[in-house]
Amino acid sequence: MATNPLSVLRTRMVMQEGPASRSVLSVLRGLLREEGVRSLFTRGLVPSLLNVSHGAAQFIFYEHIKGVLREWKASNGREAKLVSKT
Repeated sequence: MATNPLSVLRTRMVMQEGPASRSVLSVLRGLLREEGVRSLFTRGLVPSLLNVSHGAAQFIFYEHIKGVLREWKASNGREAKLVSKT
């Protein structure tokens, strides 16, 4: 959430029409003048949060699998082999 203003500015700079001669400060001034400070923190926030959520789900899944393998190793007294040798 803290970096959302940078994401909004980047998106505005990429989407600007015409020659890309506008600086970050000029884009920021125009955004603040036309839409206000609030737009820096609210525009595109939901897509940004959805983009982060898959990483959290992946971490939870990884921790769960790690625990299952640790239990399997403790009950069998050996390393878990995830890839079979052929």
